[in-house]
Amino acid sequence: MNKRILISILLGISFLQTNAQWNVDSKRANKWHFTIMNNLNILDFSQANVSQLPTVDTSSVQSLLSYNNRSSMCDTSGNMLFYTNGVHIYDSTLQVMQYGQFITPGYSAGNCFTDGVLSLPMPKHDSLYYVFTLSSDTPCVMLGTQYIYYSVININLNNGKGAVISKSNLLFSNDLLSTGHIKACRHGNGKDWWLLIKNFNGNKFYRFLLDSSGVHSFQPQTIGTPFLAGTSWQAAFSSKGNKYAIVTGYGTFDHDTTALNIFNFDRCTGLLSNPIQYPAFRVDTFLNLFGICFSPNEQLMYWCNLDSIFQYNLQTNISTNVAVFDSSLVPLSGTLYLSAFKFSFMQLGPDGRIYIGTEQNNLNYIEHPDLVGPSCDVHKLAITLPMVYGAFLLNMPFYTTPPINCDSAVGVETEPILNDRVLVYPNPSVGEFTIEVTKANCEIQVYSILGEMIYKQRNAPLRSLINLTNRSNGLYLVKVMHKGMLLGEQKILKE
Repeated sequence: MNKRILISILLGISFLQTNAQWNVDSKRANKWHFTIMNNLNILDFSQANVSQLPTVDTSSVQSLLSYNNRSSMCDTSGNMLFYTNGVHIYDSTLQVMQYGQFITPGYSAGNCFTDGVLSLPMPKHDSLYYVFTLSSDTPCVMLGTQYIYYSVININLNNGKGAVISKSNLLFSNDLLSTGHIKACRHGNGKDWWLLIKNFNGNKFYRFLLDSSGVHSFQPQTIGTPFLAGTSWQAAFSSKGNKYAIVTGYGTFDHDTTALNIFNFDRCTGLLSNPIQYPAFRVDTFLNLFGICFSPNEQLMYWCNLDSIFQYNLQTNISTNVAVFDSSLVPLSGTLYLSAFKFSFMQLGPDGRIYIGTEQNNLNYIEHPDLVGPSCDVHKLAITLPMVYGAFLLNMPFYTTPPINCDSAVGVETEPILNDRVLVYPNPSVGEFTIEVTKANCEIQVYSILGEMIYKQRNAPLRSLINLTNRSNGLYLVKVMHKGMLLGEQKILKE
């Protein structure tokens, strides 16, 4: 069989296997656990669909301190594994997990930073999970966070209730970060995870990759207009993973004026592009809390302040008010004051509806978020929970983001390739590649499929040998530079 055909078949099989692995995680978001102070609420999506809302699980009543930060994890069957508020990790019985107390040094995200804790399954390790948390040297600081920590759980330990096997590992401390808003999106390969967080005052985004070998840092990306990232605002990926947005502010105080910042997201490289900024305005007298969420089809973005929900059309750049809170809906026995949050953080549920928090024991939801205008059908205070839970929902990724073939544009050849004065052979190879160029004193660079430079050779002769024997099998990109200009590039395959 022709090697090129064989390689294409193998790449296709690999992609299908990845797709199957991705489908395994589809039930990890079936149960939403969230609390305020000492009240626990569980929203169960196990039977939810287009005609049925999720059910409210009242079987567990437990005191778990949290307000702004919540993250939980289910297994691949939809059963709860653990819950965390960024301070402690609780097991499936809602008791503090073994070695799971005080996982974050300093002043952690538990009751201060919005979306300051995030849990992810470790790729290719059925029993291992990572918990990322934000921290600061100052209690409840509203002007940025300083540290990212992570802890690792082995869920098979302690009779299946799990145990923290490594905690308080410092991942980042090089810049002042936004006050929360650490988000994750599945890599295009359907297995790994990108993490993204903005710096506090600027336009720099830091990206990290969680793969089967651990978590890795990459060079930050500077893009868009510099703005503050306030504590009461939200960041979000779209469910398909092609869009990212964050609400930012400017003015004397970070909540004086706000704007939607929307980007395209490359799931193969973790890089943002095509920034769009839509200015919004402050209408309340307390916090200009902006919840945001993309529609499932990525054509609309929803955002809200205290009293209203808006729909921003990404095709027309027009924002429409689709809901205004009706104070007559406030229950006489409820705890929702007129100055509290009627609309707050948003989350797209596994059933395709968008759920919107309040500051009492009710949820709002949008029935048809793909439809333009009022036909999206906003339901106010439509779901009643047994306890007050606060304005913020869970911080979790979309487990159903479909894989894409990051290698689909790569044409792997079997014969020596001449690419604009650059010859690479053999290709594929088990690790050793010969590179021939037409100019002396070039610089040879080799990049992984993730865009990380793994090899550099300056002042290379006309013929060079590079050895990738100790590198993982897969695709790499060879670039040859001469006097700062690109002489040629070629994709290579290590088998």
